Amino acid sequence: MEPLLLFFIDGASFIEKGDDKWDILLAVQPSPKGNLVLGLASMYSFWAYPESQRLRLSQILVLPPYRDVGLGKAMLHATYGLAKTKGCFDLTVEDPTPNLQRVREKLEVEALQDTAWVRDQARKAC
Repeated sequence: MEPLLLFFIDGASFIEKGDDKWDILLAVQPSPKGNLVLGLASMYSFWAYPESQRLRLSQILVLPPYRDVGLGKAMLHATYGLAKTKGCFDLTVEDPTPNLQRVREKLEVEALQDTAWVRDQARKAC
């Protein structure tokens, strides 16, 4: 899968073998011949002050036949879930494209809308 990252993503790099701080998320679809890989995301965990960790989304790729159906958004949403499960301080994105940044902002606004404080403030403003 890593050669696909190099082919589709400018500045992509291989994951260092033996580094256990990497997580790989694969989007797969069952098929009669086995599972089809639709996309992948690579994330790196690193230390955050004082005793926490951060998760950095390094690379995300949806293969061309599976684009424009919401898979990238679902994968990004899954990375936020992984960060929460791991107890990460936050999730950062390494060199996001404008499209990825737009999807990220949409997900963050949706998450804010699920926050009671934000809903209360919105009701007060109306």
